[in-house]
Parts: sequence; C-alpha cells; structure tokens
Amino acid sequence: MTRSTPQWTWVGTASGVLFVVTQFAGFGTGAAARDFKRTTLTSPSSEVAESVATPVPTAAWVGGYVEVAASLAFLVFIACLAAALRGAQAGPAWPSFTVVAAGVMVVATSMIGYAAEAAAYLRAGDGIDSTIAAALLDLANIAFVLGWSMLAILLLAAAGSHVLPRWLGIAAAALGVTFVIAFAAPSLPVGEIADLVLWVWIITVSVTLARRSAHRPDEKPIPAGEH
Repeated sequence: MTRSTPQWTWVGTASGVLFVVTQFAGFGTGAAARDFKRTTLTSPSSEVAESVATPVPTAAWVGGYVEVAASLAFLVFIACLAAALRGAQAGPAWPSFTVVAAGVMVVATSMIGYAAEAAAYLRAGDGIDSTIAAALLDLANIAFVLGWSMLAILLLAAAGSHVLPRWLGIAAAALGVTFVIAFAAPSLPVGEIADLVLWVWIITVSVTLARRSAHRPDEKPIPAGEH
C-alpha cells in the first residue's frame, strides 16, 4: 500500500480552500439576489408567501449552483483529511472512517436542502401554494440544521488525531460541541456563527496538510500492515 503522492495531497487540500471560496461566493450571490432576505424556521407565513410571489432572479439560481459545486469540493477535502488522519493513526481506523461517513452525510443533507429549496422557488411567481412552499422551505432549513449534527461528529472524530497541531484539534473539539448546541437550539444564531468559524478551520487545516506534504516530497511505499 502507498501513501498519497504530494501532488494528489495538494489536490485534496486545495479542495478545502476551494470549498470555502465557492461556498462564500455562492451564498453571497444568492443572498444578494434576494436582497439578503431569507426564510427560516421562525419566519411568519406572510414572509414565505412574499418570497414565492415573484419569480426568483437568475442570480439566485447561479448562487445555488455554485453552492452545490462547493459541496462537491467539500467531499474531496474530507477524503483528503480522512486519508491524512488514517496515515497518522496507529490504532483503530474508525475515527478516519467516521470523518468520511459524517462528511458524506453533511453533503447528503445539504443536497436534500438545496433540492427542497429549489422545488419551492422553481414555481415562485407561478401560483405555488404558500403552504406547500413553506413546507418545502422548512424541509430545506431542517436539512441544514441536521447537517450541524453531522459536522459535530466529523469534528469530534478529527479532534484527537496527531496529524493536526494540538491547537487545531482543540479548536475542532470546541467547534464540534458548538455544533451540538446549534443542533439543539436551531432558532439561535449559534449555528451560523459556527459555520463561519468552520470555514476558517477548514482553510487552516488545508494549509497545514499542504505544508506537511511539501515537507515530505519523497515518501516511499508503506508495506501492508505497517499503517
């Protein structure tokens, strides 16, 4: 069995930065197109009805497309992170596998949310019933909240790895606990704040893994059984 070559490691770590940049760009584009108005789980029915009363601007669809692309970049980053964690583990493999599984679930719940939101806005301005629109938008928001619980699992699983600096592990653990709180109290702004901190954490991890790869350009194959 061989370790990932530095070139492939760079692809994986760059995906973390790409995720943050595209996620920010997509969210910002979509929010600006809607005048920064967003329906939440606590939005009154009148706001929901107003949000689907007219067709959604093209820029909002562009923003949504970019956010979906960001989720795909996140998958690549998670695979790279899990591989790095596994390479540094002398014990059981379950922490790195947990990172992969949780990452996949984060993307899966995100896709469900994007699909539900798109279904509501696809018929905006075309007479969609506001109750149906509210149900679809609530589903999108609930899927987003569910993603926080998966992020908590992912971060807590990564926190104890020796591949990350101690302070990054502590930050992952603290952020994981924060997402648990956000999941338990979705009406509070804790989750949105934690998401912003997560972006910083991902970029920092990406840079850390890239630097580790650059310092080990001549890695040799590892005999089977010596993980």
